[in-house]
Amino acid sequence: MSKVKEIKREVEFFNDLKYLTEAYEEIAVMRMKKIRSLILASRRFMERAADVFFDVKLSYKRQVEKLLKSESQNPGKSEKRLAILISPDSKLYGDLTGKVLALFMKNAAKYNEVVVIGKVGAEFVRANKLDRQTRSLFVERFKLTKEDLHRLAQKFVEFEKIDVYHPRFENLVMQVANTTNISGDRPKLLMEEKKSGQRLNFLVEPSIDKVFNFFKTQALISLFKGTLGESELALLASRIKAMERAIERIDKNIDESSKRVLREQRFERDRRQLEQLAGVSLWQVNGGYY
Repeated sequence: MSKVKEIKREVEFFNDLKYLTEAYEEIAVMRMKKIRSLILASRRFMERAADVFFDVKLSYKRQVEKLLKSESQNPGKSEKRLAILISPDSKLYGDLTGKVLALFMKNAAKYNEVVVIGKVGAEFVRANKLDRQTRSLFVERFKLTKEDLHRLAQKFVEFEKIDVYHPRFENLVMQVANTTNISGDRPKLLMEEKKSGQRLNFLVEPSIDKVFNFFKTQALISLFKGTLGESELALLASRIKAMERAIERIDKNIDESSKRVLREQRFERDRRQLEQLAGVSLWQVNGGYY
């Protein structure tokens, strides 16, 4: 009987765990409903803003190269590169966080400095000793404050190339690890331009310097905030998936434990009946009755 009680306690534990998992899922669903339409609506705007940034930066580079050549200076210069890793503050997001960390790990060596957002990413970078190989700045919270954004904006202007490693929402079923360039660099487009031999030139008002400086400060931080929104949406969708899988496993465990209870109860009844029969056989009475 003690074994039956033990299994029943297991069932109670699984039921409590299921209620907790369902609560996590419901919270993620409610938060995703609030931000999904906003993030998806702003995604197209951010993509177009990044395209304009690319055009402005390309025009600015051409102007600088032209000026340096006219002054017989060497335009060649190694560009400082910054990687930004966006991660959550906790786990329970399925395998999405691991995919983002793996993508970042694969390319981390090519950056001069790394900015890590979120506790999970900070723990990962320290565990793999990447902070000893590359200069690292840690912001160990996913929800950034105005002070955090101001500090990061000051950091961003020091670099020519900035890539953000973050989760991206495709749909409720699929979320992927993604790299987004927020500094106006599109290597593929540059390669296509070189192959075709075509160069697009733009007239910029009031001046290319002022417009480029605007994008390097104001627009760049807006693009970064866009990747934060994308990350939150993808993480929420991934948590919903993870909780659904967890609930399925919990239901399976509850079903198996319930069946074990029934088997143990049947075994206990059979054992008692056998004991009763064995006891009666010891008390044989006259007339052949037991």
